Amino acid sequence: MIRNTTRRLMMAQRTTRMFSSETEDIQLLEQLLENLRTREKSQGEGSASSGGAYSGPAFNIKTFNNISSKGLTRFQSGFYKVGSETEEDHAILLRSHKLSLEDVGPSVRAVARCGAGVNNIPVKELTDLGVPVFNTPGSNANSVKELTMCAMLLASRDILGGINHVKQIYEEESEHAVIHKRVEKEKKLFVGQELKGKTLGVIGLGNIGSAVVNAAMSMGMNCVGYDPMLTVDAALSLPHQMNRARDIQTLLKLSDYVSLHVPYVVSVRARMSPHSLI
Repeated sequence: MIRNTTRRLMMAQRTTRMFSSETEDIQLLEQLLENLRTREKSQGEGSASSGGAYSGPAFNIKTFNNISSKGLTRFQSGFYKVGSETEEDHAILLRSHKLSLEDVGPSVRAVARCGAGVNNIPVKELTDLGVPVFNTPGSNANSVKELTMCAMLLASRDILGGINHVKQIYEEESEHAVIHKRVEKEKKLFVGQELKGKTLGVIGLGNIGSAVVNAAMSMGMNCVGYDPMLTVDAALSLPHQMNRARDIQTLLKLSDYVSLHVPYVVSVRARMSPHSLI
């Protein structure tokens, strides 16, 4: 661990995050190594004692955005100090915050995104600095799947339009009998269509896309998927009834609905532009 820390800090000396003098660089390196030795010594002494408590300097983890308390409880109290106001940060946790290099101090050794995408993190620049970036694919798959199904239901039946129409009737009429008559007469404006029997095209069959496919097929929909980077693990999570399209255009021709679950990066955005989907 000491060897890795030394290599990381020596690399930092060659980057734009260098301190104003070599003396300050050396002081930072010496301080971090001393803290690491203290942690390892305290951890060893704590394990040998009856209580096993750790009393050395804590690893500081800075958080941007609200991170679930269930996740933060996994960081051992005393061994880690987690919060939005920390000094000499050793790691960063964030969700949607647009991270800049100015947010990443010279003592930071890792950045973790509490979600699947990393488009809000300067990955290339941090990689050049020797700071690894982690993500948590699948952590929000169920939530996104439920919102996707909700969006299709809202669109198919124009539920929001029906709600607004009823509000308008109540504003225009005052007698209950008249309101009831108008609602019954005009509800045909929002019949829409059922999802059962329709075909859903899913572009991107990762954790979220595969969850959407399974949910849609459980509701009686047919599914066709497209993912040129489909992994074996992802394929095993897909129902065998799903058809796989050779390309996006084929998928579009077969689909009544289309759901995109792909990374928001430049190469993908170019292929997913409105012009390419029409």
